[in-house]
Amino acid sequence: MKLSRRNVLTLAAGSLFARINLSANTPMSSRERVDRALEGREVDRTPFSFWHHFGLQKEPPQRFVQATLDFHSRFHTDLVKVMSDFSYPQPVGPWYELRENANPFPSKLTP
Repeated sequence: MKLSRRNVLTLAAGSLFARINLSANTPMSSRERVDRALEGREVDRTPFSFWHHFGLQKEPPQRFVQATLDFHSRFHTDLVKVMSDFSYPQPVGPWYELRENANPFPSKLTP
């Protein structure tokens, strides 16, 4: 199956109906829980995740990464969604003259 946004959202919606095994003695890892839920198999609890805008767009990228990891460690989420606060660069000139920019965030991404 091609991994597209539509397929991921469809599979995620299906996971809401995953069967929960309340008698499980051993908690599952996040990876196992998500994989099993996407397959429609029993899980120890419904996988969950949420995200947060940290407002760190003026900080170095390492600060953003650390804040994201700390957030997900603190709340024990099953999925990590990276939610960038970096604004898109403003194009110069009319839309029909736009060209692809290989690195629109040079200060955040290094080749």
